Amino acid sequence: MKRYVVGHINCFDNNLILEVVEASDPHDAFWKHSKLQDDCWGSCKRDTEGMDPEELQNWSFDFDMSVAVLELT
Repeated sequence: MKRYVVGHINCFDNNLILEVVEASDPHDAFWKHSKLQDDCWGSCKRDTEGMDPEELQNWSFDFDMSVAVLELT
């Protein structure tokens, strides 16, 4: 498992929440952020399979949020 920092900003309240997570890849890290743990995201997780961090961030804009994934070395 690798370590990632995942940042989440909601465009309505502008709160930045950074979390360190362990995941097998950036996609897995993206979906481990605490703000994305609601069951309503189930089909979205499947829809984003194979996206890289930049694609995931662009995808998140459609939901009025920005989520960035950075691998720690």
